[in-house]
Amino acid sequence: MKISIKHPIFHNIFILGLFLGLLTLTGCGGKKDSIKTENTASGRYVEQQIASIEDAGQVMGLYFSKENELIFYTVCSKADKKVLERCVLSADKKELNQTPVIWAEGLEDILDISEAEDGTTYLITINSDFQVGLYRKAGNTAELISVPELIQDNKANADVRQLCGIRSLPGGDFLLLYGSSGISHYSGADASFLKKYPVMGYNWNVDIYNNTLLAAGLEKNELLSYNLSSGQPEPPVTFEHLSYSACYGMDEISIYIADSTGIYRQSQTDWEKLVDGNFTSLSMPSIAIEDITSDGSDGFFAILSTEGKLNLVHYSYDPNIPTVPDTALTIFGLKDNNTIRQAISIFQQQNPNVQIVFQVMSEQISSVNTEEQIKTLNTELLNGNGPDILLLDGLPVKSYMEKGILIDLTEQVNQLELIKNLIHAYEYKGRCYGIPSRFTIPVMMGTSDTLKDLHSLHDLANCIETNQKNNSPFLTPSPYLSEPNGMIMDYYNVCSTSFVKTDSIDETALASYLSDMLHIQQIQEAAVSQTDITAGSSGKLELFELMGICSIGEENELFYTQELPGDNNVTILPINADQKIEPVFGGTYYTPRCAVGITSSSKQQELAQQFISLLLSQTVQDTYLYDGFPINSQSFDKMIESAEKIQTNKTLFSDICQQLNTPIFVNQTIKEAVQSQIEKLLDGTITPQEAAFAAVEKTKLYLTE
Repeated sequence: MKISIKHPIFHNIFILGLFLGLLTLTGCGGKKDSIKTENTASGRYVEQQIASIEDAGQVMGLYFSKENELIFYTVCSKADKKVLERCVLSADKKELNQTPVIWAEGLEDILDISEAEDGTTYLITINSDFQVGLYRKAGNTAELISVPELIQDNKANADVRQLCGIRSLPGGDFLLLYGSSGISHYSGADASFLKKYPVMGYNWNVDIYNNTLLAAGLEKNELLSYNLSSGQPEPPVTFEHLSYSACYGMDEISIYIADSTGIYRQSQTDWEKLVDGNFTSLSMPSIAIEDITSDGSDGFFAILSTEGKLNLVHYSYDPNIPTVPDTALTIFGLKDNNTIRQAISIFQQQNPNVQIVFQVMSEQISSVNTEEQIKTLNTELLNGNGPDILLLDGLPVKSYMEKGILIDLTEQVNQLELIKNLIHAYEYKGRCYGIPSRFTIPVMMGTSDTLKDLHSLHDLANCIETNQKNNSPFLTPSPYLSEPNGMIMDYYNVCSTSFVKTDSIDETALASYLSDMLHIQQIQEAAVSQTDITAGSSGKLELFELMGICSIGEENELFYTQELPGDNNVTILPINADQKIEPVFGGTYYTPRCAVGITSSSKQQELAQQFISLLLSQTVQDTYLYDGFPINSQSFDKMIESAEKIQTNKTLFSDICQQLNTPIFVNQTIKEAVQSQIEKLLDGTITPQEAAFAAVEKTKLYLTE
């Protein structure tokens, strides 16, 4: 089954000169534009949605029949029942028909089904004990096929290898896909083993065309193909940065590959980028590519999954659309962001003549720290250059507001349906210059007795010490406890409001923070050493960052939490009568995330405002991307209502959110300065007071600029 939630796409751009040459963009996505690139004035591939299937599970097979009908299978949820359906797109590509597979009725736990061009169809089931069943369509019934190797695997309970899928071959033979253990070829006549292919046999990255097998090789970035009659391999093909989630296939022209960056085709010397993912839904973080196939000419059909729904889409070349849109909108951020990516993809589909360039400072170039990156950005901004939109997370926003670098968004914000107490984070002299699109809440969870005396980090340190003397673990051990920097920075974000000011650092308050954290670190180390408490053991108290609510399974919607302060084993938080949840240290703190502002130097301010309106709309906010709660009030209410497990507590939780009014801003430059002192603090070279002094000295020049 294909994983349906992707990680964010990894095609960030690092430019120390930042925005120089920004509008001289190369023409990706033209019919003849390759990775090496050959620019054309007009023409690029466009995406068209053909059909949508609600409440659908995995996709099984995607191919054209001899009648030129596109066929695939999926399992749909209907009336609390899983139904295997055969989906057929008519030859004129106008109608998708879904038909229950009658001959497979009664078979449960379907892992995969495959239909060859001549109608030969095999199906495999697998239960919770990894017992596999193989069936072949025989008229209107399912014929059980006995495969000696499968019988042996069933006895071993998948300890040897795990079956991932099946491929039917014309004439009756079939292939069993065993993941990293390869692909095995069996006879349709007697199910005897014929040959093994040393490839990666996973369901979504295996294709068969004209008796040729295509699959990922065991080497990185390698594709292998085999003639299924002779068993002989073809020369391997290399595709740089071949991702695990990529889908690929072949036709009479060559091999093609699809991932979140686009669709590529093999040429004689290189790979051509035919479809630019940035102009389609391929780049959306909420989208996963389930399968792709050539349409027989120069286009492609693909099935994309998102939030329990399948979208059948078609990519075709339009010679009349500019290869590169004539209007560019630029966004800059210190880090990548799923919500921004989601909004970019939707906005560009709605505005095909606009190209949005999202510039993200690379975290992989250690020679350039955040302070140097921000200095370069500030120089460009003060000179009237720079991007149209800033992703404000981690940037010195207060300085930008004071210097007039950001435009007033008050009127726009007032017209949007947002959570009112959370939209004032970026106000200056009563006007709004930035707005978060998500927010998270640092919270603590425990019994009422546990939480009642915790009002500060110092209180937490005392409680940990008292409980340790009684040999009673209090705080869940930090996953960073044994790391070089320990857990010293675990509570930095939520506590930074006490020592980081607009243009200075309170040295005494910072020293107090470091002293308390060093004390906690030492107690936790002793607890793990003396009582064999592992990093997975729980204490009386959990602290974490509450990120939102996501559906884990049917009737099992729970809070989603992200690993943060001192916690490593709570990833999904159920709210029940035995637990109480409160903002950390009884405060009213929240963390604005994915906050945006428009630069005063932007030549596309109206377009930038349209983008922000989309970013804050339900179109984007209704999709949960694991980066926080939506700031849109209707999307927030919808998220809360969907969480069945907090029905009795949703009023309490909403009340907590309504009381939040203290934003946590993390200045990345200051944080890095503090972090640079931790190693010496832990080895006893310096005291907390000396570490605080060093951090203050290191940021003096930065804070005065």
